[in-house]
Amino acid sequence: MKSKPTIGFVITCHYSDDIRPDGQRFLDRLLTSIDRYVESNHKIYIIDNGSDKELKYTNSDKIHYTKITDQFELGLTGAWNIGLDLAAKDNCDIIIQCNDDLWFNQTINIFIDTINNDSSFMECMDKFIKTVLILFLILNFLIS
Repeated sequence: MKSKPTIGFVITCHYSDDIRPDGQRFLDRLLTSIDRYVESNHKIYIIDNGSDKELKYTNSDKIHYTKITDQFELGLTGAWNIGLDLAAKDNCDIIIQCNDDLWFNQTINIFIDTINNDSSFMECMDKFIKTVLILFLILNFLIS
């Protein structure tokens, strides 16, 4: 069995009085669930996609906070990409992208262990990704 991997959690959020004024409670619940249930070393990347409200969270060496001032400049996928780049630069073994309105329980460790230890799972994912890329290239060729 491999050693426990380092997990990067990329969390995107956007809060304002009009959009999710109570969003802080979602973020708090998610951060608590990660700390409570994730058995592997982990890092958290909070990407604030232009919130009007100030986020509050316990300062931690596990949390990297980035605020995008204009959410329309990059959009949601731009926010995801910023977080994915940060996690990759920090050499996270597994990166989990999620929104702030979910939370984990102990079963997250089954998922992490499966990805980390099951070579057939990783081979299957590798083939899937290659297939998707090939289909994308074919579609791109047909459209152009």
